[in-house]
Amino acid sequence: VLPAADAVSLSKNGVLVEHLRLIVGERLVCRTDVNSEARGKMQGLNLPRTDTSDPEGVVAFIDTTSQEWSDAGLDLSSGVFIIHEYLPAVTGAWADAAPGQRTVQIDALWGIPDGLQYLDHDSFEYDLKADQIVSEYIRHKAWFVAEEQDGSWRRKSVRREMTRHSAISRDDVSTIAQVTHELAVAANSRLRVMWFVDVRKRNKARLFPWFAHTPESSDGRLF
Repeated sequence: VLPAADAVSLSKNGVLVEHLRLIVGERLVCRTDVNSEARGKMQGLNLPRTDTSDPEGVVAFIDTTSQEWSDAGLDLSSGVFIIHEYLPAVTGAWADAAPGQRTVQIDALWGIPDGLQYLDHDSFEYDLKADQIVSEYIRHKAWFVAEEQDGSWRRKSVRREMTRHSAISRDDVSTIAQVTHELAVAANSRLRVMWFVDVRKRNKARLFPWFAHTPESSDGRLF
């Protein structure tokens, strides 16, 4: 996570590309976040992000985005750039849990989690006390978002024979529900947690909680 002002300074000094290459690698994703005050001044639901890119592409994105923020009258101290290695996962999921709540809500869809914002997906309700799924809605899922060879993220069609299959296993639903609830208890707050499921990369956990925020706020935290 780089404060926007620091990212701009490192970019101007010409060292940011090599730092990213050494620390993160060659296949990167850069997202953005701003504090609540700045978020209220911005238009649209989603903050700027890249698709899969290389260090040079991420630095160009940082330069362009920070200039757009400055032109819009936003103080760079209110924003950050969140840079991470691209995680190739079969499924993306969002889970919603609260410390005093017995059930956890989970939405899942193949591909990159961003697709859950606007594409049909599966939904589950998991009862922590009963230790079982108590409600599930396996929708007809015709589309998902995936990475192309050039790194771009595109909507792709689901094979006809798979459209009504669950995008996530029942065991993974159970694990995600329990861990998300534990995170909510530790934070003493209701949380919505983004998950990468069935990560296909050596030395990475198969289930990976990546980002969380409270439903009432755009401010988030990384794990």
